Order: sequence, then C-alpha cells, then structure tokens
Amino acid sequence: MSVGAKTVLLVPSLAGTRIDLGSIERTFEVTVIAADELFFSQDGTVVVSTPALDELRYRLGLGEDSPPNSFRMTGDHWDICFEKNRFVLADAIGMWYLAEFLSRPGRTLNPVELENARTGIAARSSTSGTGEAFDEDARREYKRTLADISARIAEAERNNDAGTLETLQTEQYEILSQLQKDTGRSGKARVLTDESKSRKNVRQAINRDIKRIAEHHAELAEHLKLAFKGNAMCYRPDADPNWEF
Repeated sequence: MSVGAKTVLLVPSLAGTRIDLGSIERTFEVTVIAADELFFSQDGTVVVSTPALDELRYRLGLGEDSPPNSFRMTGDHWDICFEKNRFVLADAIGMWYLAEFLSRPGRTLNPVELENARTGIAARSSTSGTGEAFDEDARREYKRTLADISARIAEAERNNDAGTLETLQTEQYEILSQLQKDTGRSGKARVLTDESKSRKNVRQAINRDIKRIAEHHAELAEHLKLAFKGNAMCYRPDADPNWEF
C-alpha cells in the first residue's frame, strides 16, 4: 500500500527471521511493517498498537521527531532500532542480558543475581566454590555453539563470503582458547567461585550476541563494545541513548 509518496509493505510477521530490514528498505525503497506488531487482539477486538503506529509514522517521515532507540522483545525475536536503523534478531540468552543492562545504564549488576533472574534457580553465594569451571550443561552449550559455528563456516566457504568466514573463524578460535584456559594441566576444568563462573557466562553470552548484532548493525555493535569496555557487568555509554523497551 502507499502512504503519500511512500510505499509500505505489510507482512504477516517478522518473528523468527534474521532480516536486515534497513538494507531491504533502502534497496527497494519500501517501509516494512509486521501486522502482528501493528495489530493485536484485546477483549475480542483488533486494536492498533500505539507505539508501533508511532514508529511507523516516524519511519514514513510523518512525525516531527526521529524514531526512538528501542530494544523490544516481540514474540520470539527482538525488534531493535538504533540511530534510525531498525532490524530484528532471533532471541538468545545474551539478548536478555543486554536488555537488563541497557535498561539500567551506569549500574553495575551482580552476575549471580542476573543468572538467577534469568533461570529462576535460587541464587548462590558469590564466593562459594562450584567445582569445575564448566559443568555438563556448559559442555553441551560449548559443543552446540561450536557445531553451529562449524556449519556456518562451511556455508560461508561455499558462498565465498570472506568477511563472514573471518568473523566466524575468529569466534571459533576465541571459544577454543577460552576452553583451553578453563582446563588445567590435568585435563580437568578449573575450580571457580559462583561469581566468577556467572560473570564468565554472562560475558560470553553478551559477546556472542554483540557479534550477531554486528551482522545487521555495525554501529550498534561498536557502541555496545565501547559501553561495556573494561567491565562487562556495567553498561556505561558516553551518551545515554535513552532506550525504550
């Protein structure tokens, strides 16, 4: 449909997609909006979402202000807008942590409490020993992540995508290097405290998803890297983007 001189492409849903909306909109000169974000059912009546409608107005140039920087969970994906560029990203653990930090800029968060809030498991002492640096669940997660990266490396090689291949190989190397650090000379995992283990888990999850964000929005990824520099437990940007959630 057309709104003035603008073409609006209304799609049923963007849930579960990994679409770079900004690139598509620039290439085809359209504005893409998902129907399941614009409309919802309330008491048996279809209602228009005011925030989604306001964002659409801004993107069409019908509002006086720029679209807000937003980091919203919609269905099974995250709808993100930063510096007027919007994209969607599938849900992952690191995205949940990022939302927690972005909603409380300048505040140092306790990694044990973060993991407890995400998993619902009772918080542990931040100084108690937990035994191995990575348990069986972590081993399975490492295995799953490395298998996923290997599959994506193979795909990048088939597509002759040198940029993606380099990024994936670097990520693979970093994970393998971290595994080596966490393994003692005996071949067993090192002993850590709960807090150090949780800190590592949170950092790894955040870093993985910042790399995913970089595939869609390099400027946002760089912003996040700088804002977390030196302390992954505190989001401290030079200027607060005033995120909306």
